[in-house]
Amino acid sequence: MTRSCRDHMIFFSHAFQFKKAPEYLPLIRIWVLEDSELAPLGLQVTKRIDSPDFPDKELRRTVCWTGAAILEFQDLQAITFPQTGRFFNINYLFFEALSAMRESVVTGLNGQIHASLSVLRSAMELFMFHYWWKERLWTANSYEGFYEWLEGRKAAPPFANIVSELFSASSVLSLSPSESDVKTLYAHLCSYAHKPLIKEAVTTLRGGNFRDVTDNELLYWMNLLSETQHVLLDLAIRKNPESLFPVELHRKFGFNPPLGVFFDHQNFVSIKAALGDEAIAVYRRSFQNQDPPKATIE
Repeated sequence: MTRSCRDHMIFFSHAFQFKKAPEYLPLIRIWVLEDSELAPLGLQVTKRIDSPDFPDKELRRTVCWTGAAILEFQDLQAITFPQTGRFFNINYLFFEALSAMRESVVTGLNGQIHASLSVLRSAMELFMFHYWWKERLWTANSYEGFYEWLEGRKAAPPFANIVSELFSASSVLSLSPSESDVKTLYAHLCSYAHKPLIKEAVTTLRGGNFRDVTDNELLYWMNLLSETQHVLLDLAIRKNPESLFPVELHRKFGFNPPLGVFFDHQNFVSIKAALGDEAIAVYRRSFQNQDPPKATIE
């Protein structure tokens, strides 16, 4: 468990190690959910998703493996050092985004779909701001502009501007979501932080206000979760193309490998399972002669 008080914080971590991807990895295993976090309804929903007669097994598989792939990018969050000033919180946004995504999964499984999609929007914002800031600070002499924002002394730029920069036509690949795709998805998630249209309302999707989760509502939630995770995974790969070219770290570096720089083959299993061989080949062709990652890997 994680506990905090005024003078210290306690964290726990969990890691998977795969030689080969199993056909299906349950959501509760990916996000390391305890039974105590799930209401009785949440346990029923989990059983429904895992059942052999779930109506969309491909969606179930995609949601699970894309989430697992995003979690692997924790290993590529290196600490970068400015010439002067603070640097310790440089990866705060990334890990807060993962925390929000986990919370979105928990609330969704517990039948709180409206709340889940609202939190998912926050996770999307945190994740994208992380990569936007990292790119801006890469050659900065000081990270004080970041800390001014982090501590509430400076306003953040409009999120639409962040999307435009991260998903501009010059930066995306042929299979990447377009700027328009991302903005449409974000607007959809925004509905649940504001006022959803009647066709988007949870009572409409559920077919009433009874305390249950129908397949129609569950598939709607999982589709939006899948679309969001796909956008975030694409962004993570494009900003860390080293992830496409795993390295046997113990063979290359022995027992003291550099941290936050390379994926090994265990990291790569989840990405390959999430995207498939064809998409992986497209990404690799796009980056194999670019620097990064070419010089880094060599």
